[in-house]
Amino acid sequence: PTFGEAIKPIRSDGVIQLFGTAHTGPASIHRVTDDLEEAVSASDLMVMSIPAYGHANWARAIAPHVRDGQTLVMLPATLGSLEVVRTLREEGAAPITIAEADTAPYVCRKTQPNGATIWGASKCSTAGWCSVAAWRGRRGGTRARCAWRTSARAAASTCATC
Repeated sequence: PTFGEAIKPIRSDGVIQLFGTAHTGPASIHRVTDDLEEAVSASDLMVMSIPAYGHANWARAIAPHVRDGQTLVMLPATLGSLEVVRTLREEGAAPITIAEADTAPYVCRKTQPNGATIWGASKCSTAGWCSVAAWRGRRGGTRARCAWRTSARAAASTCATC
């Protein structure tokens, strides 16, 4: 929430410049904002791609704005979803579904004020397999819904009870 200055160069024209092994060139971004209420209310699906040390802070920041029926996908999380579920519950947030993947789809970094370099795709992206866990919050507690592995190459996915 405190990094509004970092997105100023992208906000002006809604474009980020991509370099590296995946897509190269300009990529349009539908909406760029540092207003959390605007960002959270804009969609039923949110993606949180931040380092683990920021999970609880972001959960506290979005807690007043989430609504029942939304889904938050954390890339990567490595069980950070447990901390986020607990933090949202402590903050009195509406129950939302939280999904996490064990890795991010791309190895990339912001390398320019309005650009990022993609050095490669994770095995999840290239092999078509990715481990994902989803949790559904409820008032008074949390419960695991399902953990599954999905394949881009297969029409079916398997689900095991958590």
